[in-house]
Amino acid sequence: MRFPTHRGVRGADPRPYAHRVSCALSVVALAAVVTACTSANSSSPTSASSLSETTGTEATTSTSAPESTASQADGGAAAVISSLGAVPIPSAPAADPTPTASPAHPQLLAIGAPLTAVMSGGITALVVASGPDQLGTAPATASAPPQSTLGIITITAHCTHGSLTLHAADFTSRDQTGRSVPLSAHGVSMVTAAAGRSATLKVQGRFTSGAAQITWTHQKSVLSVWDFNIELD
Repeated sequence: MRFPTHRGVRGADPRPYAHRVSCALSVVALAAVVTACTSANSSSPTSASSLSETTGTEATTSTSAPESTASQADGGAAAVISSLGAVPIPSAPAADPTPTASPAHPQLLAIGAPLTAVMSGGITALVVASGPDQLGTAPATASAPPQSTLGIITITAHCTHGSLTLHAADFTSRDQTGRSVPLSAHGVSMVTAAAGRSATLKVQGRFTSGAAQITWTHQKSVLSVWDFNIELD
């Protein structure tokens, strides 16, 4: 079979021409793809830069947000403090006033508590009884605990006006049953405190377990009673 001739080419097979046309179209399509890729690559830095700038701005905003919140909180606290004014500092509670004892108003106190004694003749003194210091406790046995102990009570007087004399005989004691506990001087039996001076007197007695009291009498008037407990465990 013979094919038509083209421009003087006799008997030439037309398929090489069609192949060349197909190749040309492929080249054009490839060029279009290359052009599109080149265009995309050229715009990517700008987009990346824009994204970076946007991210940076967001990061900056996110970082500064807590700082702004903290500043607002500080400002709010300062406003509250300013509205309240100076905060008062609580002071220690005032100590209980020292009770005053006189012949007309004797005092009942726990052992160790002081009192201001106001007596005839313008005598004023701060007096306190402390103790008792337990000595000579009978040893325990298998059948019974100690039954009694020798207790020493100390009386101290600081005279502010006049002159105060303390005698061992001015002090008496009773236990919780009302039984009298004999007292005697432990050392000297009399001391005197001049104005601005102090004096100490000690008396002793044998006490049983339980509550007891010591009474101070001055010129036949009771001024004070101190109570205490004796423990014989």
